[in-house]
Amino acid sequence: MIKIEKQSAPDFLHSSIVVLAIEKMAEFFASKNRSQKRYDWPFNRDIDKELKKSLHDVFHGKCGYCETNIKSPEFGTIDRYRPNNGVRDKNEFHQDLYWWLSFEWNNLIYSCKECNQYKGNYFPIKGRRILNEKDDLANENRMLVNPYEDNPSDHFSYDDSGNIHAITEEGYQTIELLRLDRTDLLKKRKFERDKIIEIIEEISQKGFNSVRVNHLKSIYNEENKSIQFLAFKRWVLINELDSNPFLGQSLGLEDYKLDKSRVKKVRNPAKEKFSKKDILVSDYFPIEYIHIKNFKSIDDLRIDFKEDELNKKSWLFLLGENGVGKSSILQAIAVGLKLDRKLINVDIIRSLIKKRKQTSEITIKERNSENIVHTKLVRKTGTVEQSGNFNSYIIGYGSLRLSVDEIKNTSKEDTSKVSYANLFKPTKALNDVSEWLRFINENNIDFFNRIAISIKQLLPHDKSDTNLSIKNGEIVLGASETLFSELSDGYKSTITLAIDIMMKLSDAQSDMDKMSGIVLIDELGNQLHPRWQMRIVGQLREVFPNINFIISTHHPLCLRGAERKEILLLRNLDDKVVTNTELPDPSSLRVDQILASEFFGLSSLVDPEIEAKFNRYYQLLAKNDDITQIERSEVNQLKDFLRNKKQLGASLREELMYTVIDKLLAEKVVFNKNTFDRENLKEEAVQRVKDVWRNLNLDAND
Repeated sequence: MIKIEKQSAPDFLHSSIVVLAIEKMAEFFASKNRSQKRYDWPFNRDIDKELKKSLHDVFHGKCGYCETNIKSPEFGTIDRYRPNNGVRDKNEFHQDLYWWLSFEWNNLIYSCKECNQYKGNYFPIKGRRILNEKDDLANENRMLVNPYEDNPSDHFSYDDSGNIHAITEEGYQTIELLRLDRTDLLKKRKFERDKIIEIIEEISQKGFNSVRVNHLKSIYNEENKSIQFLAFKRWVLINELDSNPFLGQSLGLEDYKLDKSRVKKVRNPAKEKFSKKDILVSDYFPIEYIHIKNFKSIDDLRIDFKEDELNKKSWLFLLGENGVGKSSILQAIAVGLKLDRKLINVDIIRSLIKKRKQTSEITIKERNSENIVHTKLVRKTGTVEQSGNFNSYIIGYGSLRLSVDEIKNTSKEDTSKVSYANLFKPTKALNDVSEWLRFINENNIDFFNRIAISIKQLLPHDKSDTNLSIKNGEIVLGASETLFSELSDGYKSTITLAIDIMMKLSDAQSDMDKMSGIVLIDELGNQLHPRWQMRIVGQLREVFPNINFIISTHHPLCLRGAERKEILLLRNLDDKVVTNTELPDPSSLRVDQILASEFFGLSSLVDPEIEAKFNRYYQLLAKNDDITQIERSEVNQLKDFLRNKKQLGASLREELMYTVIDKLLAEKVVFNKNTFDRENLKEEAVQRVKDVWRNLNLDAND
């Protein structure tokens, strides 16, 4: 981090759209009648898009926190140093703070996506927090280093491996919250150090080189602020000056040791350890991959996760036939992230280890971090060994998800940060959400209203603009006084699930759209009408935009909210689970196309007999030269059957083309354990069809 010189605010901040945005904000936050309304920041997207152009120049094209180069303004983000849309602290949440600083020039930090994601809506302080716009910000003891206000070299130092160290408590808090020691930054800083050392050695061996010397001078004098990791590079250079006297002479800095005004001796990191007790750490835990070995039916399986976008966390959809291991993967992720020792007893441990295996292992890698959560289950001792750190929420649900009204429930309310009992014991009822809503309505009406905002996003469209209230102990929707208990079972079951998630996230007292964590759901879409199956993913994404959902489903309509690279198709080939991520974009397909695509593996939407014949046909085609004479005869019989059912085209020309393509699909996709590239597969299909045409002395365009 380098200090950023304050500059005059751009004229755009006085434009009509910004003035209007400020007026609308002031009007909303001054309103006394907004109990179940949330300001949706209608102007921010357009305003920020314009502001990024100015901030990109002010911050020299670099992240204001980690100094990573940002190619162009569209790749950068705007971080509000003091968040404008609700503030999370270690033990509390402030809903209305700092909105008046939304377009305050000195509150806008140009940031990379990663720093912005980790910082989120956190703003740690010590002591009293200011509560309104009339208070003086100078009275707030902020704990995050501000590149506008602070001299970063007073708070940070480094080492030769590229690690960043804290000199002050504020520096330590900043490093921990923004993860300034994440893996990608360490590697880049180490690479930049090696380049500087290489230049110094070249000057030492070959003598004066004006280009090289001027480059080092620009780092030393901080002449070019756009240099990536300038603060770290200057630290490297100054430390090399101490050990290489010739370097000072080459750079014209013979008296640098005496020139206290130009060179400040680099301080070593403070020896005392800063207490972690009061340090706020982000609960954002992006998964890079999971690796499961010998867990239930799974031999050896690695799953790579899509990288999160800034304002929309990625989902993972697990598809596949019954018995292929979807539920096992969800259970493995739950246990692998954080063992619930009250739930996972000796009997469960042994049931999770694959038959005839003595141990099972689950490895989960955090993205941009050296942190790996490793879990080992041991059959002989019935014990679990777990290492690594996971400090976020992990919540899991099985396929039943029964409410307290559907089952005799004697279990205690479960609002713990690690909560996945229902995933392992499907008959365990969810929490009594009605009782919880009544409780918070009586004891914390502000929090009740914030929860109500999220619940309303899940309601049917004809009820989503109504307020929730409690009357005579019943949850009531709007002036019509429709009871929550009178909603259809499908609506109730999913809203109950969502409120159960809210209960488990509620210890932070935050708005749900600020919360991070991982939620596992087996068989999403059960009990839902097709119309709501199409909406459920989009609605959950809207209510919980910062939650990573990992779900299994058999319902094609649930893929309506999925995006490309978020779907994992599981297949069982030769008693081994294999994966396929090379799948089409579900948003571009009709429902019938989704059902007949690789997602659900149906070749026919009409006749199960045709489906079975097609599967056998593909199985035999995949054998190639290993096929027996008897199996060749069976292939011919299957062709006759499929031809009569009009599944091999309506002419000889079409049949030849389908035969070539079916053979390719059988070899490379349906009965192949290896991954494939979709575009390469298309090219090979075209080439094979051309070869057939050529062998028949036909033109490729006939």
